[in-house]
Amino acid sequence: MNREIKFRGWFQGINGTEMWVYGYLVKQTNGNWEITNGETSWTVDNVGQFTGCFDKNGKEIYEGDQLHICAGYSSVVEFQDAMFVSVYSHPEDGEIIPLLDAIGKDTIVVGDVF
Repeated sequence: MNREIKFRGWFQGINGTEMWVYGYLVKQTNGNWEITNGETSWTVDNVGQFTGCFDKNGKEIYEGDQLHICAGYSSVVEFQDAMFVSVYSHPEDGEIIPLLDAIGKDTIVVGDVF
């Protein structure tokens, strides 16, 4: 599977703006994470990697996203054991399956854990 390797991070601006920013990840010499899109760079928190998957509306799925899989089933995307997985919160709390097996035709991103 070929995919673009990119990240998102939560940016909190000096003027109070808060938003997700998307791009490439760089670790600064002071240990902070920075995301750059080639023109602008932001120091960010809550970094998540793009999984290479999309929901039914074409929205990119990132690590940390909360998914609505189908009626009564929701999960959170995590990176464990060298793969993206879906950790279910219902009906069997904590059930973990590979993300590619979890995504169906009705899957949508409903939020994130941050």
